[in-house]
This record gives sequence, C-alpha cells and structure tokens, in this order.
Amino acid sequence: MSASFSVPPLEADFPFDIISHLIPVSPFREYPHAISDEKKGVHLSVKQYIPRNEPFRYEDTVPITILASGGVGFIKELYEPLFAELLCKARQNGTIIQSIWIADMYNIGESAVANRHNLGCDPAWTDHSRDLMDVIYHFRDKMTRPIIGLGHSFGCNQLFSLSNWHPNLFHSLAFIEPGIDPLYGMGTTIGWANAILKFKDAYSTRQEAETQLFRLHNAKAWERSVSERFREYGVYGREGEKGEEWAITTPRNQLVALIGRMNPTGVGRGPGGMADVTLADRESVPDADPEGHQLGHFYRPELKKAWDMLPNMRPWALYIGGNNSPAFGPVKVREERLRLTGIGVGGNGGVKLGAVKQVVIEDGEHTMTFDRNLYKVAGHVADFLATESKRWAEGPKMRQDKWLQKSLEERQSVGQDFVDGLAEEKKRMRLAQRQGKL
Repeated sequence: MSASFSVPPLEADFPFDIISHLIPVSPFREYPHAISDEKKGVHLSVKQYIPRNEPFRYEDTVPITILASGGVGFIKELYEPLFAELLCKARQNGTIIQSIWIADMYNIGESAVANRHNLGCDPAWTDHSRDLMDVIYHFRDKMTRPIIGLGHSFGCNQLFSLSNWHPNLFHSLAFIEPGIDPLYGMGTTIGWANAILKFKDAYSTRQEAETQLFRLHNAKAWERSVSERFREYGVYGREGEKGEEWAITTPRNQLVALIGRMNPTGVGRGPGGMADVTLADRESVPDADPEGHQLGHFYRPELKKAWDMLPNMRPWALYIGGNNSPAFGPVKVREERLRLTGIGVGGNGGVKLGAVKQVVIEDGEHTMTFDRNLYKVAGHVADFLATESKRWAEGPKMRQDKWLQKSLEERQSVGQDFVDGLAEEKKRMRLAQRQGKL
C-alpha cells in the first residue's frame, strides 16, 4: 500500500510545498525481532519538500536533491525550520535545491504510528539505511542527481552506511554531529535510556503529553518554530482502555532499543575475544566486536562499523560539530574522524586533497539543528552545497554529457584504449616468460 497527499505547512510563508508519502519497504530487518511479523509488512513515512517560487535557473546551475536523515528519536518535521533556512541561504549563494526528502525510521514518529501493530523491539540503525535505498528506488523519477546526503546524529551513520554499500550514490555528505564514534557516546546514552523508561507512552490530555515530550528531549532551548512542530507531530490521539488518550509518536521502548542493544552474556568481551564464542552466541549477538566499546551489557555495533569504514568514504564530506556537545564533540574524536575520512582504498582522498572539511560551532550542542545555532548550521551547509554543486557541474555532469555524445555502439564497447592495453599486456607477459620472470 502506498499513499501520497499534500500537507499544509504550519506557517503561510513556509517556502516549501510539502507532500507526505507512505510507502512499503522490505520487511526483512537485520535482527529477527525488530518487527512482530514479517508477513504483515513495514511502511515508511516520507516527506518531500519542493521549493516554492524557485527563481530563474541559469544554464550553468545544477539543481540538487537532498536526502536527509535525522537523529535518534527526532521526528522528521523538526528539521523543517533548518530546511527553510538552508533554502534561503542556498538561494543567496545561487544554489538551486530541487527537493529535500526525509523519512522517519520505521519505529520513529509517523512511521512508528503506521507500523504500531507490527513493531518488535530489536532495531538496527542500518535498517533505515536499507529503507532509504527503497525510498530512492521508489521515487527515482523525482530524485535527480546530484544527490547530497544531509545527516544529524545517528542519521549520519545511516547515510554513511548506505554510501558505503553504493559509493557512487551520493555526490557529497554533510554531517552534523555525526554518530560515527568508537566510544559509544562516552556513556551519556545509558543515563538517557534510564530516564526515558520513567516516562509513559500515553497521557490523558494532549497538554500533558506535550509537556512530557519536551521534558523527555530537554527541548526548552529549541527555536519556537521547531517546538511548534514537536507539539503538532510529536503526539497523536488514539483510543485507549479508558477512552481517548494522547500518545507520543515514538514509543519509549523503541527509543531505548535504538540507544543500546543487549549483550547480556558479554559475547566477545572475554580475554579470548571471539575464539571461545559459540554458535548460539553468534546467533544472538552476531556483531560482537572485541575491540568495540561496550557499556556494561549494552553496545551499538553500528558506531564502530562506521568508524572502521571512514577511510573508504567516497563522497566529499563536511563535518559540523558542536564544541559543547556531550555526545560526539570531544576534540580527539573529531580530529581523528577528520584524519581518517577518505584516506583508504576507494576513498575520496581526505583532507589532503580538500575532499573533507570540518567546522566547529563554539557554543554548539548536539541539538544545534533545533536551537538558535540552526541558522549557523544552515549557513555552513549552504556554503558546502554551493561548492559541491559547482564541482558536480564541472566534473561528473561534464563527463556524463561527453559520454552521452557517444554513439550507442561506442558506449557498449570497451573502447580502443582497452584493446590496446590488452595487446601491450600480452607483449609484456611473453617477454617475461622468455626471461623466466613469469
């Protein structure tokens, strides 16, 4: 089942037309208990933002598509003020945004509401990476290249994982407070998970539900435009045992399951590492990493997996960090992440070649996409989009234009250079055989 409909924005001057989509995605999750029943299917709530009143497009301007992915427990609508500011600053730079796409992970926000009768409780972060590939395939006719990934927190991890599976999918990646960290959030995650479980999923009035939602996410310092969206989309009415009740769209158990996965017997944590791990252990905790950071019985394998893949990052990248962030802001982590990115096989060449850059916002918190710093964040991303749009026009687009000028026969042939190379290699091998070197 698929459905699409227009959504009226909260402000009359909001610069996008909004189309909401509900699409089916693969029911096959990474962990068997992520959903209740694979046969019942899984759906994703996706929103498409199309700029209104787009100015004249110059011939040398390439419209870009942005695919965004948000942080743990942050519903997609919270990013609308950031998108609006980004569009404003991009236009000032002469950058044309064709559309912005963002989806709630299957167990977050409107996706969680759509799947509420079929949720399990063992999600993998990379479930969303695979679902985003489904989104791209589903809307492939509406997503023109270049596609630029815009991530926040664990959404960066999800986009990066997708990028590693398909290195040529994204032209560039802009990561805000990236959840790519070998230290598992320095322990802040466990306290947060404990606090979350003290809340309820539903309340008797909307006002009470909204109040608890803001307490849950410590959202007092957020911009008013963000807070209004949290109230509008963060809770919903439903029929409870005692009549109508107001529920938080992201169930608390789903949220804590995303924060930490259980490794109750400490698989791979002993002195022997993985040497003594049984088949049963591997089935229950298939991704234990003796070198990965674990907090007691809890781990999140995606953090170190992504960290280990940093040298292979193909798209050019921008990191935006907050100096006051308790999550992914430590200087050592930031600098090592920057150093590792793109320097390995298949990578973009790293900082040395100008393919990776970093910006640190001095008073930035982990949630600076929602507070007064969202304007600074949007400015840095807009500047990055301007350079990357130009790089696309002068590089991949130009090469593709030349490619399309070739005849179909030429495009389906390996080419004369290939044939000449084979002949040269054959001569080299014969000479080596005569000299006894082969």
